[in-house]
Amino acid sequence: RPMILLQLEKPVTAPSPNSSHGCSPGSTRSVVSVHFVPVNGSGGGINFRGRGDLILTNVALTQNQAAYGGGINFNGDGGPAFLTFKSGTIALLNIAQVSGGGVRIEGTARLFMLEAQTAIHSNIARGIDAGSGDPLGGFGGGLLVLGPATADIGSPGYNAAGAVFDNEARRGGGIAVISD
Repeated sequence: RPMILLQLEKPVTAPSPNSSHGCSPGSTRSVVSVHFVPVNGSGGGINFRGRGDLILTNVALTQNQAAYGGGINFNGDGGPAFLTFKSGTIALLNIAQVSGGGVRIEGTARLFMLEAQTAIHSNIARGIDAGSGDPLGGFGGGLLVLGPATADIGSPGYNAAGAVFDNEARRGGGIAVISD
C-alpha cells in the first residue's frame, strides 16, 4: 500500500502542561507546516484523502486553520488509510472554524496514537459558519472521529500531561465520535 513518512531529525521539545500556549520560555520546537488548502477548506496543516499510511515522527503541527480539520484532515477513501502519531508528534494550537480542531478522521481511516510523547492539545473547534456566523458543527476540539473511522489512543501523553487535553469545542472538547 502507498506510504508517506514525515520525520524530522530533531525531536520536538515537549511543552510544559503549565506553560502559556504550550511553549516554555527558551524552548525550541521543530515545526512542520504542510499546507494543502483545497476549495472545501479542509486540512489546515495536512489534508489527506486516499488510502495508505501517513506516519508522523517528531512532527509538530501547529497554528494551522481550516473549516474542517484545523491541524489534519485525514479521509480514508478507496481502501484502508492509517494515520500514525509516533514519538515526538503533537497537534497543537490549531483551529477549525466548524469541526475537528486538531485532527479530523473519516471514511476508512484509522488513527494510531500509541507511543509516549504524542499529544493533541490546545486546539479549538469553533462551531461557526464562516459565511453566516450561525452555529454549525462544533464537534471535537482535539479529535473528531466520523464513523466508520476509528481511533486507537493508548499514549500516556507528553511528559506529565495526557494524550488529549486542553482542547475546546461546543460538543466534545477533547474527543467527539459520530457514527455513520
